[in-house]
Amino acid sequence: MKRDYKADSFFNPGPDGIAGTADDIRLPEQTLIDWGFYTQLLWGFRKDWAAGIRFDYVSGSGNDFLADFATGTVSVLPRNLAPFRNDRYRISPLLAWDLTEFSRLQLQYNYDHNKDRLPGFDRRDYHSIWLGAEIMLGAHAAHKY
Repeated sequence: MKRDYKADSFFNPGPDGIAGTADDIRLPEQTLIDWGFYTQLLWGFRKDWAAGIRFDYVSGSGNDFLADFATGTVSVLPRNLAPFRNDRYRISPLLAWDLTEFSRLQLQYNYDHNKDRLPGFDRRDYHSIWLGAEIMLGAHAAHKY
């Protein structure tokens, strides 16, 4: 997967609300190029049940900016230290149950690892659990099970 995202320039007159003063916040226009991939392996171990694992990786280009609207200062963060722009990967084991031909429940655990991080952010790795429900509505082609 690849994405080219044009981020427009940004201007804020700062805490005093007056443009042209020293506390103005200006961010440049830039094109961010993000790319990544994922791969997933599922194993149907029993009728209507499957277990699997998924691996995701994302990377990109472009710096991040931290704007302090109280003081009107902007800090440039290199991409590798930016908490939302740095390289990261995710490992996700999952369990899926097909309730019917038209519905599925999926339980998934995500382990997110950030390659680098900015000091002061809460932690390097993130853990989450997701419960998903899929319901298909409408006509679909016949198939064999």
